[in-house]
Amino acid sequence: MVSEQQVWLGVMAVGIVALLGVSGFNPVDLLDTTDEDSMYSTADKKHPLAKECLGGHTADMIHYHAAVIIRVNGEFVPIPEDVGRPDGECPMRQLHTHSENNVIHIELKQAADVPIEAFFDVWGKHFDETGFDDYRVNETHEIVMIVNGEPNDEFNDYILKDDDEVFIDFKPRD
Repeated sequence: MVSEQQVWLGVMAVGIVALLGVSGFNPVDLLDTTDEDSMYSTADKKHPLAKECLGGHTADMIHYHAAVIIRVNGEFVPIPEDVGRPDGECPMRQLHTHSENNVIHIELKQAADVPIEAFFDVWGKHFDETGFDDYRVNETHEIVMIVNGEPNDEFNDYILKDDDEVFIDFKPRD
């Protein structure tokens, strides 16, 4: 026979489990030993310009280009052709590539400031002051961005302009 105390303990346990469930608590999170900061990707939350589908080329669009060169630990990382075209059900995103020449095509329906973050979001790669892709800044490595020959610390907030040359270098600290 179940005692009154056991009944109340059961009711309390069910109540606690219900409260934890409503609060979003997941007991599996207690077992996760990964460093959450190292797993964060800026591409997980896309910039609005990265979400918008351009469709195709029309004569009335704003169209300009920027070159983005990426080096990781001394090795150049090519930006693939056709980033953002086609992209799922979208024939072409407002930021895209046509070939592996590191030229980003920025084609807009209306004038807007276009942060470099929007391109990395289209590409699905992490980029900010904490690193590029799966490479993160730490005690032995740093990331440096140079725009048109000048150091720049805006990283993912940098607004792309026509004919920009952006160099991103993830490298060992000096």
